[in-house]
Formats: sequence, C-alpha cells, structure tokens
Amino acid sequence: PTVNLDLLGVDRLRHLLGAARKKGTTVVFSSHLVQSAMQLADRVAVLVEGSCVKIEEAPVFRDAVARQTTVRVVLDHTSEAMVEASRGAG
Repeated sequence: PTVNLDLLGVDRLRHLLGAARKKGTTVVFSSHLVQSAMQLADRVAVLVEGSCVKIEEAPVFRDAVARQTTVRVVLDHTSEAMVEASRGAG
C-alpha cells in the first residue's frame, strides 16, 4: 500500500492505520511486499490462488518467514572475505 507514496504519504498512512487500530477498526490491504506488510500489519493472511491458507500474528509470520527463507548465490569468482561475509550474514 505504500509503493507509490512519498515519505510524507507513508507517514500519513501509518498514522491513519494507528488511529484505526486504536479505535478497534479492521483494515484489510493487499501487498506482495512482505517487508512493507510486516511494518503495517498486526496479522497476516496468506492467499494461494484466491484461497486463504494461513492467518498468523505478524511477529509469528515474520519469524516463520525468516526461518524458512533460503538465499542461493552463484558467483563466478569468490574470495575468503566474501565467504566469511556471507557466513556472518546467516
């Protein structure tokens, strides 16, 4: 929901969502940007082909994604410093 907003617009949106949260209002938005959704949402629903397959509290979802995310890097050339940096990053 923040892709086409400038910094002021993002701040205003966060303020509006915070005010809605305090009132107990439910706000539903859709995003393919997991990081953005995690910053704005209390709960996350995962849809697959239009069907809801999972609903989690945002921190639980974030932790599950972090544990299950695998990054594969293929390089033509490496150095020991690059290998150590990647190990340090997890």
